[in-house]
Amino acid sequence: EGVGPILRRPMAGFHPLVYATDCAGFDYAAGEDPFAHFLRSERPEGRWTHEIIAPQADAVPRAEFRVALHAHMHYPELLPELLARLAFNSTPVDLFITTTSDDRRAAVAGLLDRAGIVPAMLVSEPSNRGRDIWPFLALLGAGAFAGYDGVGHVHGKRSPAHEAGMAWKDFLWRHLVGQPEAMMDRILAAFARET
Repeated sequence: EGVGPILRRPMAGFHPLVYATDCAGFDYAAGEDPFAHFLRSERPEGRWTHEIIAPQADAVPRAEFRVALHAHMHYPELLPELLARLAFNSTPVDLFITTTSDDRRAAVAGLLDRAGIVPAMLVSEPSNRGRDIWPFLALLGAGAFAGYDGVGHVHGKRSPAHEAGMAWKDFLWRHLVGQPEAMMDRILAAFARET
């Protein structure tokens, strides 16, 4: 019998569904709460816990850590926000920007020019096939990110009909890039520690 949906994570770094599925001592059929069992069992180690990269941790990746950031900008008007968020970080990044039409490409080029930024690559993918992930995978497959120590991907996403889409974009950009915290620096520092 499978484990049902457990949606809330009661503690940062703890995943109750993974615990319920993988912890040998946990019996889902008994109706016990995974988090309560975890605490009663004195917080056993397992893949249900993981480190949280928190905004309070001050860390900067090594200077030689080369970083590429792919941004798929279907909505070029979101690019200034991304650039502002990047400015909170000290890590230099090479920007690889894709968009979905030649007009959007021209708009992105103008915004970059006004900001004094020369991208590593700026291309349009008019088919919009695979939305934001296809252009990233195409660049990856073509070897565009060879020689980089870290590669990130963000989507210049708007959901005009759904307020939740913008909230999701804001959440992701804040926690992956930053503002006011330098989250990209902290994430890259955590990656650098593992290499």
